[in-house]
Amino acid sequence: TKSVAEMAFRLKFAFFLLSLYLTHSVSAESCETEDYDDGVCIALQKCDAFKQTGELSDGQRNLLRREQEKCSGSLVCCKRKVRQKVPRSFEDIKPAKTKAQHSLLPSQENCGADSADRIYNGNVTYLDQFPWLAVIKYIDKDENEAFRCGGSLINNRYVLTAAHCIEDSM
Repeated sequence: TKSVAEMAFRLKFAFFLLSLYLTHSVSAESCETEDYDDGVCIALQKCDAFKQTGELSDGQRNLLRREQEKCSGSLVCCKRKVRQKVPRSFEDIKPAKTKAQHSLLPSQENCGADSADRIYNGNVTYLDQFPWLAVIKYIDKDENEAFRCGGSLINNRYVLTAAHCIEDSM
């Protein structure tokens, strides 16, 4: 009988802890941020959106006040998940400078010079019928060179490539 009573006590205690956990996690008040994102009212110290900014500007302090007004006590309305900043337009993206003193692209008369007929799927192909491929060379700070990505030449200046090819980690 002692083991049955002990098991019943452990079961009740586990149920108590589970209900305490669920009450605490569900009790977080939902809110909507200034950017119309889903948010939750939490302590300022736990809000990544305000942790990432370092010292707050006047505009950020005003935003913080507005986010605090949406919650009770000293809580702040915080985005459920902080998203990485994405440029708002292509104008925000600046192409990397090159050290080359000459054009990196071959001239039009040299580009696509073909000494033999090409056939794809049983049909003869013509110049500019399919996109030209490009290989992208990376040079690190120690001047080591490596070809790590590729893309398609979409005009005489730009190569369309995957986003991971322009990350700093390459």
